[in-house]
Amino acid sequence: MGFLIILVIIEKMEELIFFTNIKTDFVSFGVLVYSLNI
Repeated sequence: MGFLIILVIIEKMEELIFFTNIKTDFVSFGVLVYSLNI
């Protein structure tokens, strides 16, 4: 039973890491566009 809980936690952590990666990519893209506009 505990093994299943660990698997679920790992799944959630991977999703979290994935979303933060998307967010940082989006921010760096915004900075790139902003610097091109100057």
